[in-house]
Amino acid sequence: MKKIILLLGMASSSVTLAQITDVSDVAKSIKCESIGKVSPIGVFMGEMKKCPGDVYEFIYRDYKYTKITEIKQFSFADKDGAYEFLYKSIAKGLENPPKDDVVLKLPEDLLSIKFEKALGITTATIYHTNKVGITGMTQSFTKKQLDKLFGKK
Repeated sequence: MKKIILLLGMASSSVTLAQITDVSDVAKSIKCESIGKVSPIGVFMGEMKKCPGDVYEFIYRDYKYTKITEIKQFSFADKDGAYEFLYKSIAKGLENPPKDDVVLKLPEDLLSIKFEKALGITTATIYHTNKVGITGMTQSFTKKQLDKLFGKK
């Protein structure tokens, strides 16, 4: 009787403690498609992806760090044309740079876009602050790179 109880106890504990499960099918179903990627001279700057459910994901290399490569991302749903609004906000600033930073609020993140003009070329740098207060910074994007990133040309 003791052996039967011991075997049942061991069998049930191994079943209830199993923490690793195969989720390959789930991972395949939420695959995002790349819209545009900017990698001048093979150095990754950023990539825009469209995921199921009209969710866009912006992945970028954090340029606050010069010695290490840290990749960060933020995502947002395309409610009320949010994707086009983000593109147009940056494109408008590249054409006519505002004096102050453009600040955009996402549901869980904050974007601050700084425009600078040097040698006749206007660039946009995106500062991304997540809900815990950690700020990441993209490399400066030109208009041509912005169009490529958003899949416009």
